[in-house]
Amino acid sequence: KSFMYSLLFFTTLPLFGLVFLGFIVAKFSLFNQNDAKILLKFIGLIILPTLGIKIIGELRYEYINWNLYFLYLVSQCFIYFCGFFLTKNFFKRSNAESIVIGMTSAFSNHLFFVYPIALFEFEAKHVVPIETIISADFITVGLSVCALDYLTNKDIKFNEIFIKQLKNPALI
Repeated sequence: KSFMYSLLFFTTLPLFGLVFLGFIVAKFSLFNQNDAKILLKFIGLIILPTLGIKIIGELRYEYINWNLYFLYLVSQCFIYFCGFFLTKNFFKRSNAESIVIGMTSAFSNHLFFVYPIALFEFEAKHVVPIETIISADFITVGLSVCALDYLTNKDIKFNEIFIKQLKNPALI
């Protein structure tokens, strides 16, 4: 039993450590706005796509429960659109901000929180549902980024957005 608690503690400690580190960096202004943008770009263009490639590349398709996956996807879309609808109609925000709120509502933190714990706690075949969901999130995020590009860049054409996303490492 103590092994279980220590395992849980050591799988969540790095996440909370990073959150605390981010708090300290912001509190003492160790990074300026440009530094933060560079780090965010590094994470979005290098770290997340690399992790996504690892997860998708090692996915055990024979263990995918397609009914569970489909129902999760439906519920994720429902939550996404509820977040969008409430933000747009109740709080009277822009479409772009409503998309961001919809994304925030729909995507739980399974990539950085649930997935590492599951890797320590379960056999590989029991982690497949989480890996399947993470794989689908890359597509949903890519589509959301396309929508945001379209809404924030009125001069850009749809085919230009599509070509731009073909160069997006997370979507690739």
